[in-house]
Amino acid sequence: MYPTAAFAALPWSDLSGDPLVEVALALGLAAVGGALFSWARQSTLPAYLLVGAVAGPAGLGLIGKSETMRVLAEIGVLVMLFLVGVRLDLRTLARIGTGPVLVAVTQVAVVGGLGFALALVLDYRAVESIYIGSAAAISSTVIVVTLLGDRKELDSLHGKLAVAILIVQDIFAVCALFVLPTLGGSEQGGTLSALALALGRLGVFFLIVVSAFVIFDPLSRAFSKSGETSFVFLISWMLGLGIAGALLGLGEEAGAFTAGVMVSTASHGHIGASRLAPVRDFLVPLFFLTLGSQVSLEDFSAAAPLVLGLLALVVAVKPLLLFFLLTRARFGARASFLTALSMGQTSEFSLLLFAAGSETGQLTGHLSSAIAVTSFASFVVSIFMAANAPSVYLRGEGLLKRFERKGGTFDVAAEAEASGKLPVASVLVFGVGRIGAVLLQELRRRGVSYLGLDFDPEVVKDLRSKDPRIYYGDAEDPDLFDFIELKALRVVVSTARSSVASEALIRALREREFEGTIVVAADDEEGSRKLYELGADLVLVPYRDAAELATTAICEALSLVPPSVLSEQADDSSVRDSGSLSGRHEGAPH
Repeated sequence: MYPTAAFAALPWSDLSGDPLVEVALALGLAAVGGALFSWARQSTLPAYLLVGAVAGPAGLGLIGKSETMRVLAEIGVLVMLFLVGVRLDLRTLARIGTGPVLVAVTQVAVVGGLGFALALVLDYRAVESIYIGSAAAISSTVIVVTLLGDRKELDSLHGKLAVAILIVQDIFAVCALFVLPTLGGSEQGGTLSALALALGRLGVFFLIVVSAFVIFDPLSRAFSKSGETSFVFLISWMLGLGIAGALLGLGEEAGAFTAGVMVSTASHGHIGASRLAPVRDFLVPLFFLTLGSQVSLEDFSAAAPLVLGLLALVVAVKPLLLFFLLTRARFGARASFLTALSMGQTSEFSLLLFAAGSETGQLTGHLSSAIAVTSFASFVVSIFMAANAPSVYLRGEGLLKRFERKGGTFDVAAEAEASGKLPVASVLVFGVGRIGAVLLQELRRRGVSYLGLDFDPEVVKDLRSKDPRIYYGDAEDPDLFDFIELKALRVVVSTARSSVASEALIRALREREFEGTIVVAADDEEGSRKLYELGADLVLVPYRDAAELATTAICEALSLVPPSVLSEQADDSSVRDSGSLSGRHEGAPH
């Protein structure tokens, strides 16, 4: 007896038609699958797709029968796109410059064109080929941002590059969601007439959006007086514009995204919008489960050549192209490589796009299965690639650095061309924002010679006009020390709390037999112990250190500690710190 038939024969299987039971089963299976993938340090999205395929009609037949679950899944998608719109910060593109924007536009055009050509070669219709090319061109915001956030690399140069590229890709994806479902449908005429109809609908929707912009801010202020009414108002606003988009043939998804963009510009709306995140986390798994439940082995076998071709394009060609384009834009080999390897997957927008195309009848059934399988495989492979990217880079560093363009805006070697080295200093500080800025200010006030390095080109550009001793540099780039007089340095400080950056810095300095003091930062005591074991002389834990200073100040203000004791503690702290700057910290493990 087949598994599906066996489950159908069970007495409790009659309950599977109950919508509540199906939703409960779906969420329970999603929780188990998500927990297993999280334990394996994988994204939960592939887990939801896999669970949906196993529990769906083609598998155990546990889910995929209830209309209620489909409606909840659709609302989850609208909430997800609404929050993407809320968080769409175009200022990120302005801060990091035009280079990544041009890189992203070029990558989308080239990969999209290759995907389109691949589909045509495999005898797919033109409109289907456009969908396939669009799906291949974009990467997953959810997976990339989650991976970078887990490793605390969102503020690194490659993290900022990845986010900038994702913003451009998301804008392209939303435009595709607006336009593609209106083109080449079975009931429509030629492509030109369909395009004219799409533009007309966009015009009407634009007028609705302009009108909504005028009234949204006063309405958001009126409803923001109560947390509950603000929450309900935002959901109503999202659904209202989603319905407007659907009525005009542009899709509920495009309307929900536009509603989120409006909220991001309002004075009050974005505050309440954050309360929708738990709703998204509850409903979005149902959407991916529903997509997974539509996967059929028969459909997959029919689209196997397409799946294999798309995987090669997405997992291999797209990262290689991004690496080449980023190095041509004068970014370093390491930042370019780490950025590129994080982008080797399809996007959740690809799944949304194919779902919209299937609803309009533009896409055949096996294409949805093909993109679901491609997404699942690319998610798993890209997560593995991104996790091992730093070690892979170290192995191929010599080859990868040949692609760098020397003398560019973001090349520290250009700063040292005249003398062969950067200026001599006693203290080198990596990271000149917040903690680093205060540290440099104090060093300047005390007359200590220093160099400040930061991986953010915009930060360096802003600060160089005020302080010429600040340069561009990445603590994770071992070649950086070829341009620095290490023998003159007494202390090297890194204020970044990225364990990857701190470990790379310590190893690079110890390999060069640096005899001075290495000071790095960590988030917690566990991270501090690991860095001491690697060879750090002093590890700063900012939150702990700030709490200790605050506690001392509070006790002094309340006269809970005699001034003589506080003075003695301060003297001990001074001796300990000065001792750590002349050698290894006494409390550090050897």
